[in-house]
Amino acid sequence: MKTDRTIITVNNQEFGQIADPNKLEAQIVHAYDVIDSNDTEFQNYKTLLASTTDGNSGADNVKATAIAGLTGATVQTLLESLKALDDSNKEYLLSQIQGVTLGQIPDGTITPVKLSADSKKASIIMVEDINSHFVGTNVEEVLEELFTFANNGKESIATVVGSPATTGDTFAQLQTHIQNSKNALATNLANKGQPSVGTETLQALVDKVANVNTGKKFATGTATSSSTSSTYTFIDGTTIGAYSLSVTGLPFKPTFIYAFWESGGSVGIVEYSELAGDIYPKPVKITGANFTTSGTSSAVTRHIKGDVSPANISDTSFTLPTLGQSILHTWIALEI
Repeated sequence: MKTDRTIITVNNQEFGQIADPNKLEAQIVHAYDVIDSNDTEFQNYKTLLASTTDGNSGADNVKATAIAGLTGATVQTLLESLKALDDSNKEYLLSQIQGVTLGQIPDGTITPVKLSADSKKASIIMVEDINSHFVGTNVEEVLEELFTFANNGKESIATVVGSPATTGDTFAQLQTHIQNSKNALATNLANKGQPSVGTETLQALVDKVANVNTGKKFATGTATSSSTSSTYTFIDGTTIGAYSLSVTGLPFKPTFIYAFWESGGSVGIVEYSELAGDIYPKPVKITGANFTTSGTSSAVTRHIKGDVSPANISDTSFTLPTLGQSILHTWIALEI
């Protein structure tokens, strides 16, 4: 019996239809082995696609169509571009979350109300006053306290400085007024013989005022003599009992003192002088006299040392002898 035969050619080898199936299977397997062992280019492709080498992996060797927003022409470069975009988005979202203050989300939740403009008002934001400087507990109240404190201080300074300063001046304007006054004071002191400049402290300038020479000084007043006597020294060295006339609070040291008293028909004079040519450098001349209708009687004058205790002349006071006991004296003290 005749059998039909179909010829298959593989690598110059012919394969025909074979009645025995086992033989046919063997021939097919053989054909695949031939392809697998001899096709070098096919083997190379398999190797490239299976590679995981950095820069030469299977994904590096597979081309891809361009995608908008991403860079790269291979599967590998497109994947890397996609990862970079993802990292960038995560960093942006993290920065936005970190920018939200605790005052906006005190309970850890975010709502449209908490993120609204009203939630950022100064009256809503709390203040942690660890040193207890303020009474207020939020930014609005603390700002009001600071303004009140500064404004009260400014008004107090303006009140002390006086014209031309006003309570409406700024601190800078008040500083200018004070400096102008210091400059004027320094100029006036310099004109009075006290070297001064406006850069000195205010207290230093004020202290110099007391040193300004205003000419010869004088003072007048009344004082009552003592009721008991003290021992004074005559110019010749002997002593005498006399009452004391004491005055304190003088702004200078006198060089001439004149005191007068009158009681009934008696009068008295106390005279102290440091004028050159007197019988003693610092003598005190005390005089007492009684008057009658017919004239003067029993007048007496004594010359006493004015620089021997208890007589004393200081920068602020004097004590001199007098013949009048517990009597009001009218006096004048001069700087001559």
